[in-house]
Amino acid sequence: MIKFNVKNFGEFCGLFAGGFIFLIALNLLVFLLFGDVNIDLTADKKYSLSDETINFLDKNKEQINIKFFVSKDLKYKNPKLAEYAEYIRKLLVEYKNKSNGYIDLTMVDVVPFENSEYEAKKSGIEEFDFNDGIKYQYLGIGFSNMYGQFDSINQLYPNRKLYVEDDITRILSVIAEKRKSNIGIISSLFNIAGENNPIKSTKIWPFVKNLKKFGYNILPIRSTVPFIDDSVDVVLLFYPVEANTPLKYALDQYLVRGGSVVIMTDAFFEERFRNMEKYYSYLSGLTEFLKNHGVSYAHNLLVGDNSSRTVVMDGKKVSYPLKINITENMLSKHPINKNIDKIFYNHGSFFEYENQENKVMTVIAKTSDKAGVLEAIKITDLGYDDLIKKYKFTGKSHILSLLIEGMFEPYYTYPPINDAELLARLPIFQRTAQKEGKLLLIGDADIVNEVLWNADNKKGHDVYNITYSSDNLYFLRNIFDYMSDSNYANVGKKKIVKNDINIANVFRKMAMDFYEEYRKDVINQLYGVKEKLLTIEEGKTEFDAFYTKKLKEKEQVIREENNLRQSLRKIVYLIEEKQALLMMSFSVFVIFVLPLTVIILLALMYKIYNNKLVKEIKGWIND
Repeated sequence: MIKFNVKNFGEFCGLFAGGFIFLIALNLLVFLLFGDVNIDLTADKKYSLSDETINFLDKNKEQINIKFFVSKDLKYKNPKLAEYAEYIRKLLVEYKNKSNGYIDLTMVDVVPFENSEYEAKKSGIEEFDFNDGIKYQYLGIGFSNMYGQFDSINQLYPNRKLYVEDDITRILSVIAEKRKSNIGIISSLFNIAGENNPIKSTKIWPFVKNLKKFGYNILPIRSTVPFIDDSVDVVLLFYPVEANTPLKYALDQYLVRGGSVVIMTDAFFEERFRNMEKYYSYLSGLTEFLKNHGVSYAHNLLVGDNSSRTVVMDGKKVSYPLKINITENMLSKHPINKNIDKIFYNHGSFFEYENQENKVMTVIAKTSDKAGVLEAIKITDLGYDDLIKKYKFTGKSHILSLLIEGMFEPYYTYPPINDAELLARLPIFQRTAQKEGKLLLIGDADIVNEVLWNADNKKGHDVYNITYSSDNLYFLRNIFDYMSDSNYANVGKKKIVKNDINIANVFRKMAMDFYEEYRKDVINQLYGVKEKLLTIEEGKTEFDAFYTKKLKEKEQVIREENNLRQSLRKIVYLIEEKQALLMMSFSVFVIFVLPLTVIILLALMYKIYNNKLVKEIKGWIND
């Protein structure tokens, strides 16, 4: 007869449980650290298309051809780019599969000096130059339709991975449209749309290139025009300067006829440069015009907020109230703010309004209730400490952007033009509102002057090779989409939703958070250095008496930039070291501490259970 030995059985169970847990822990560690452990049944949704893209593909009835150009030997020349190429290939296959047969996809292996390379260049695809001595690397997409319209993403950069679906879907929707919206840009100061600059010649800015890439025709409108044609879908008045009577008359009649106008004022610009030109005033001249529509514009005041950016001033890192981060909680729920997380507002002003009959007033963006103001004229020569002393806390929210929609009654009661011959060539003067119009006011023209994406093209910036530090550009796109009643698709930055239990990623985030302040400080200094370089380049001429001095100054700034970049590389190394330490500590815990702890706990539980069982058995025997 087999005797049941409780003690031996309990010890066996304890040893078995301990060994089993040890093996589980060891395998779990290997799985977590080295396996593909983003536990997400949709494979991280990285190839899944957004609802916006799916909706577009469901509605689209236009046949569109996509050609994906990839260098045949890319995986040998540039493995990282080749990995991204595979991601794009699978993404494009999803577009084709979801297109109901309206998208044709062709893969083209580009080989140097063969027809495939000629075809790539003809489609607008450009070769990469990574300064590594390796040439003829191609990765891009060409788009075309049956009507001969075509477009391209000339170079696909991995750092735009989160934007690439937005890029592709936007181009597809532009190709599918029969007509592009016309954006008329007026600026008497900056050559942003091809208009001759009466003061200083500057290059056409990349935000205009982006607007064209987003599917808009850009039409330059002179600031002296007395009439704006109805074929212009939206007018952008950028940095308005002493808007003359003909221009105000043109804008007024355009609104009365149901037009859409965007005005980007800039109080800092108006006040700072008011007296810099002997015969030129920098005031907008729109105060009375806006008052007619129930809006007051504080052209002599700058608005600030505690939700501001950190900058380096006088050699120290400070919170600068006049550089506002407009975040999601400061934005209204409106199509103009779709997919917008953060807007940079720089030395801007604010608006106040009174409700008017037949008009709807919508606040698009505002400060928090921790705002303040500063007289614009006082900022020119102020250091940080003096600026803070002059800055007055108001304790209330201020309107940064305001949308007015409805029937616009004319500002003028009769045409304010004395030239009878000119007046005879103009359309009939409209004395009452004809259709509902739209007027969007933004108190900061610098939102389209973000240095990181509005720099000179020759400094290496283009439409598709950079990522943005803010959503300013997409905010501008949303504005024109809404104001022109555009049907273009707008996906926005891809937001990855996943159940991520990758321990390595967790530890990497912990390590990055540990050095976050250090990294931000270096990046802020690097931005300051970049601004110095831009300032030096803009002010440099070969005939300058101090040309040599400026070259030395530039060399010093470049050395400073190189040192800061070296500091960033050091931070990357420190983050990796910190992550490795955390992973090692976790490994020791999982392999040794956790199993030992579990075994000890099981032994204690067994001991307690055994003692209890022995007591019960003794009780039975005594009974």
